[in-house]
Amino acid sequence: YVSGLERCNIKASVVALGWGAEVMKVSPAELMAREEREIAQGPAKPQKETGRPKG
Repeated sequence: YVSGLERCNIKASVVALGWGAEVMKVSPAELMAREEREIAQGPAKPQKETGRPKG
């Protein structure tokens, strides 16, 4: 379920938002505020790593 949320394959319901907030020990409002801050920052640039490519 979480993987599907991260990949935007499924949308979270209000109930699921409450469950996630409870697990992380924050309020649902704080969880939404965190998401809004992440969205406002935009995508992060990829991190370059030394060595051979993985995979």
